[in-house]
Amino acid sequence: MSSSSSTQPSLAPPLMAYTARTLAEGSEHADALVDALIEAALVYTREGVEAEVILDHPRLDDFIKVLTIWQLGSR
Repeated sequence: MSSSSSTQPSLAPPLMAYTARTLAEGSEHADALVDALIEAALVYTREGVEAEVILDHPRLDDFIKVLTIWQLGSR
């Protein structure tokens, strides 16, 4: 029987370091990534509002945009 855990090192730390560096340096690709992350967050949030697990607010989209940027390390 095989184990579900892997003994190989995770690629997440180097990938996250690369992503953080790329976002900080800025580029069209980084801008597109950020836009895609924000759009995904907006879609999930709207689904939460429709499912009545998130309260709606007139500026909810603005809040989600700011929170997404903050999660990426911006202050």
